[in-house]
Parts: sequence; structure tokens; C-alpha cells
Amino acid sequence: MPIVPSQGQGGAGEILALYPLFAALSTRFDLEVKERGSLINGSPCAAALAADAALAARRRIEMAHKVFALSIEAFRAPLEHYDAALDGLWGDEQEAAALQGLREHLVGAGDGRRNYQAPVSYRIVPRVLGQAHRALSGAERAATVSLASISDNPVYIPPDEAHPLGRCISTGGYHNAMATPALDDLAAIWADICLLCDRHASKLLNGKVSLLPDLLMADRHWADSDGHGNVGYVPMAITGYLEQAKLAAQRTFIPGTESAGAGQDDVATTAFLAWTKEATAGRCLDAAMAMLAMIASQALYVTGREAPPALRPFVADIRAIVPPVRDDRVLGPELARLSEWFTGKVFEA
Repeated sequence: MPIVPSQGQGGAGEILALYPLFAALSTRFDLEVKERGSLINGSPCAAALAADAALAARRRIEMAHKVFALSIEAFRAPLEHYDAALDGLWGDEQEAAALQGLREHLVGAGDGRRNYQAPVSYRIVPRVLGQAHRALSGAERAATVSLASISDNPVYIPPDEAHPLGRCISTGGYHNAMATPALDDLAAIWADICLLCDRHASKLLNGKVSLLPDLLMADRHWADSDGHGNVGYVPMAITGYLEQAKLAAQRTFIPGTESAGAGQDDVATTAFLAWTKEATAGRCLDAAMAMLAMIASQALYVTGREAPPALRPFVADIRAIVPPVRDDRVLGPELARLSEWFTGKVFEA
């Protein structure tokens, strides 16, 4: 098994599979070749990957609360869509957590809001983020159980009256059947949240829908020109990240293999495949959220509004990397840095 870099490589360290340390050890025992793999299988790595994904997911969801609260404020969506009365009415603790997370960031939100419902992509934010909380709960449970249990192969059973020396029982412990679907669920919700980023960004830029300056242009002189500061093109990039996330979020099925040749290893482990896809979808979401956050910041700028108090430091961080767009400039490098900043916050130690 190779060394496996963590999702947070460069920011939160690495997860290392210690196979090289045990490869030589396996040759010291009188084992058949096909049994040596029992000393070096991937169960501990699968547990570590599930834990890595769960820790990052919690921070990613916290970031999503901020980004969508900022978009809600920028759009002037009615606050009734996130009312506390829905917490109990919907009857789901995960959706209630999402509603509460949004409301915390919208305390002190401005007036002058739309007097009719916002588009569906705004109204379903709590329910989609509720599913993110649900997926996080599954990932945390998978990580907790995996890290606390003995799921390797073989497992040692302590002595009892019938077996005074204890027992070693061969299992399929390297196959962590709990971790893989938990990772798949995270990847799937990251793709769905990317879709909301795509829709919110497009709605904010469409003046007929948002009732904001079309393409969020800063002044009338600029609006009369052909320039739009490239802000209007940002949703195209979000769409690209959305499509990448959707491809990565395909379900992980158990793959077969007879490549070991011994006949024993006829099924490959799945956790490494699922984790790689979840990592890809998560980074796509980081980029999509960064771009939506920049567009929402621009919407507040061109209308001369402040963010709610809880979001003002967040807006200041965004504008330190991507200042408000006043005239045409190339935004790509700035948005790349903002995306990296988002990922850095997700994997912050």
C-alpha cells in the first residue's frame, strides 16, 4: 500500500500508510505468502481517511452556512424562509441545525427585503444543508466506530475459559463497509451544494431576478460600456466545478480483482477510492463557494450595503483577496487564491 496524502496536504499534515515498516516484518514469520498480507491490510488507513473527511466536512459545512447567509443577504431574500417556526415544523434535527446556523449569521440583517418569495434555490438552502449535516453525522459515526474498533484481519480475541490462549480469527476486516458509503454521501452532498452555488450566483447577476444592478456593475458609466469586470463570467467557472463534483460523486461499488494471483484477494478495498472522490468533490465545493461569496460581496458593494454583523469579518477576508470590482480586470488569479483560502480554512489545524 502506498503512502496516502491527506486531503489537507500542505495545511493539515498527511495520513501515512505504514506498510513499508511492516513489509520486512512479514517475512520473519513462517507464513504462506498469501497470508502475509494480513499484516499489512488497509483497515487502519480506511479509519483514518474516514476521520480526515469527517473533520474537514464539519468545517466545510460551517463555511457553507456563512456563504449562503451572505448570498441570502445580498439577494434580500425574505427571512421567513429561515424562520425559527420551521425548526419544529419540519421535524428533523439536521434541518433545524441548518436553519439555526443560517439565522446566527443573519442576525441584524438589513431591511428593504423582497416582499415575495425568493427562487427555489434560496428556499431550499436549509434542507440541502440539513442533508449535509446528516451526511456529516454518518461520517463521524463511521470514523468513531472505525477508530475505536478492532476491524483488521486477523483479529485477536482475548482469552476466555474455553480458549486460555485466546484466538486469532481471520476476517475481511480490511473492507470497511461503513466508511465507503459515508464518504460517498459526503461527495454527493458537496455536488448538490455546488449546484446551489451555481444557481445563487446566476440569480444575483441577473438584474431582472435580483432587482440589483445587472451583472453587479459598479456605476452607470461602466454599465454603458462593454465592460463588466468579468464578474458575469464567474458562474461559468462554478458550473465547471459543479460538473467535476458530480462526476466525482458517483457511487463507489465493490470492485473485483484477482490480480494477487493467490485466489484469496478476490475483492479490492473501497475506502481509498471513495475518499479520493470525496476529496475531489470537496475541493470543487470550496472553489464554488469562494466564487459565490465573491459575487455576494460584490452585490453588497454595488448597493452600498453592509453585511450583517456576524458576517462582516468574513466579507473583509474575501475583499482582502478579491477587492470589489470597480472596472474591468482579470479575476482568475484572485479567485484561485480565494479558493485556496477556503480550502485552507477547511483544513485549518
